[in-house]
Amino acid sequence: MGTQSAVETKAATATRPAKPTQPVAVDVTQLVGLSIDELRQVLGPAHEASTSKPGLEPTPAELKLTNGEGWINTFERNGQTIIVAFHARTRKVRDIVLVGTNEEELLQRGNLSLTSSRYIVLPFTQSDSAANISGLRVVARN
Repeated sequence: MGTQSAVETKAATATRPAKPTQPVAVDVTQLVGLSIDELRQVLGPAHEASTSKPGLEPTPAELKLTNGEGWINTFERNGQTIIVAFHARTRKVRDIVLVGTNEEELLQRGNLSLTSSRYIVLPFTQSDSAANISGLRVVARN
């Protein structure tokens, strides 16, 4: 009563469908701690969605206006959109955002762990709906 043999347990687990796994699109763990220039070497050239948005690098006027802080580049890698915020003067990457709506899928596609000692993973939400994520933000711990 209440016990199963090893054969019965194995048969029961074999009939459950396996959780589908997503291929790693970009190994974000290898990008954490890189400068924007090193990151561009790994991901390739950045692109921006339209000409009305800021360019890949700030102009001298934009650099003066923003003090070189908060510049972004957008990358595509294996079907994954990656937005990188960096300080234009120091070239230091502030954070990396994987764009998407499924947290578990984004964790798999970025090869990320919620318990890493090197970085923190935070859900990125739209301001109008905190329940629905728009991506995952990855920030180096150091």
